[in-house]
Amino acid sequence: MFKIKAASVIVIVSLIISIPFTGCSKKPQRISLGYVNTGLTGLAVQVMRDLKIPEKDGVQFEYYDFLDPSSLNDAFVMGKFDVNLAAGVNVIALARSKGYKVQYFFPTLINSVSLLVKKDSPYKSLLDLRGKKIGWYGLTSGGGTAFYVLAKKEGVNILKDYQLIQSKPPALMLLLEKGELDAIIIYEPFVSRMLATGNYRVILGPFYREWEKRTGFKMEMSGLAAKEEWINENLPLAKKIIKIWKDTVDYIKKHPKEVLLKYPNYTNLKTQQEIELGIRNIPPIYIDEWGTLDQSIQLMLNMLVQDKVLIKEIPQGIIRKIEG
Repeated sequence: MFKIKAASVIVIVSLIISIPFTGCSKKPQRISLGYVNTGLTGLAVQVMRDLKIPEKDGVQFEYYDFLDPSSLNDAFVMGKFDVNLAAGVNVIALARSKGYKVQYFFPTLINSVSLLVKKDSPYKSLLDLRGKKIGWYGLTSGGGTAFYVLAKKEGVNILKDYQLIQSKPPALMLLLEKGELDAIIIYEPFVSRMLATGNYRVILGPFYREWEKRTGFKMEMSGLAAKEEWINENLPLAKKIIKIWKDTVDYIKKHPKEVLLKYPNYTNLKTQQEIELGIRNIPPIYIDEWGTLDQSIQLMLNMLVQDKVLIKEIPQGIIRKIEG
């Protein structure tokens, strides 16, 4: 009798051990993620957080938010966090040329920058603006390098042919309004806000469309980047991050009005006209595939190197093309 009971106990214990505990889940994989907490990147991260998209893929982000791309990128190259959500490929190229082993591994935004003037100004082309004051936010920005290569296609050297005045985007709007600048380059959602007033018009833009007209490629603005060593050690995790981004983009594209109305603090689009322009202009900027962007990036970098602008040669390993 004792032997039978003992055997039964052994069988029951074995069954209990072999059955997984359904109440226990795998510990989420933690990643520190840096991003700009304003504009379209900030908007995407807020959507991602509120919908708990990372958690659905077993990932837990430790968010590091920054007010502007410069402070974000400085912290990134110094290793303050694992993954940069808003790194321009030009920034990665410059960092690698200085010995920082960072890599760009998936695009997130295409270039939404436009060149705007007052509606009643006499300027109609890049050539008309020669010698005039153009507001921008620096050569190392995605808008700055894009402006350089696009203007070069039109036979204009912005560094020689214009008086370039550097300032932050909100200030650029005010300086143009006051007449202290003749034109500015600025990105979404500022563009939609300005056009909604009826007081401004576009001379060149959005840059991704202008570049496509001239080259057949869309133009990159920002993407995911990490240290080369981190990517080598965490390739499956990098693919999860790409999936999280794709799921976020998919939601924004399917619910643009809902997203813009729910999070006005990221875009400052408030009037009906502003919202309508935002619904039309903003969703196409978010991207979820490489497409031919790697070829586009190579062409842009070749043009910069040719003129020794920003970089003198293209460093090896700038891009680690991961499909996700």
